[in-house]
Amino acid sequence: MSGCVVSNKLIWNRALSCLSMLFLAVTLMLAPEAEAQDAPSFGDEPVPNQMYEAGVAIEALVLPEATGGSGDLTYSLLPEVSGLAFDPGSRTLSGTPSDVVTFPEKVFYLMAYEVTDADGATATLTFNISVEEEDVDPSFGDEMVPNQMVSAGEAIGPLVLPEATGGNGDLTYSLLPEVPGLTFDAASRTLSGTPSEVAISLMTYEVTDADGDTATLTFELEVDTRPSFDGATVADYSYTTGDEIEVLVLPPASVGEYEGPQRYSLSSESSSLVGELPEGLVFDAEARTLSGTPTIAGTYEMTYR
Repeated sequence: MSGCVVSNKLIWNRALSCLSMLFLAVTLMLAPEAEAQDAPSFGDEPVPNQMYEAGVAIEALVLPEATGGSGDLTYSLLPEVSGLAFDPGSRTLSGTPSDVVTFPEKVFYLMAYEVTDADGATATLTFNISVEEEDVDPSFGDEMVPNQMVSAGEAIGPLVLPEATGGNGDLTYSLLPEVPGLTFDAASRTLSGTPSEVAISLMTYEVTDADGDTATLTFELEVDTRPSFDGATVADYSYTTGDEIEVLVLPPASVGEYEGPQRYSLSSESSSLVGELPEGLVFDAEARTLSGTPTIAGTYEMTYR
């Protein structure tokens, strides 16, 4: 009995030894793990955010080239921006963005620029593209404001200044410098009031749009004392047709501090002769004289200015 037991133990030990060898043989037949390939990479090179104007062609944007990866590299750029095209062969974005928006809103695109190698490994860069409304400067075109001459202490007829065109968003108007007694209403572009001080001002009339672009007109505003005949009067005169009249010298006026040469006029206010002189009579504005030989009888009310 004891010999039989010994024999079984030997058989069992030998069996375990064979299994161990078999297990070792299987383990030694496993292939080593394959080495990992490098994924493509853009390194530390970023793409700056881009700001474009709708309707204006962009400067071609060449995006970075990746390194590493296995096999051929393929590039993509998403999402699509209306009016722009991406060429993966040259990695170039070009074209004319067509989205138009109302200032100050902007259209933003979060762009994903991706490279993929032959094994499907990828690398990605992100950046923003914003498309603004085309920047159009405001303009007064060919409009101009004539120089203005007004009298101190007299209300002026409201002066409506020109309206600008173009620009982005709301337009705002200003008029400087301030003139004592006068008020500028920016909403109606109107200057009104009663000037109180004698002065000559070089006025700057400016329009500004929502993004700060401007256009300007300039003109002179002269505030002076009103011309005056200082209480002088002109008597009524009676002449005979066919007889030369004695030369009539009309009184001079006093003018304000800043006035240039005086300009005198004499004309009829009668319905039969509005704006004219009786036939045969002549007025010399420089000498302030009426002379000549009347030829047609009548009664005429004359105005001397």
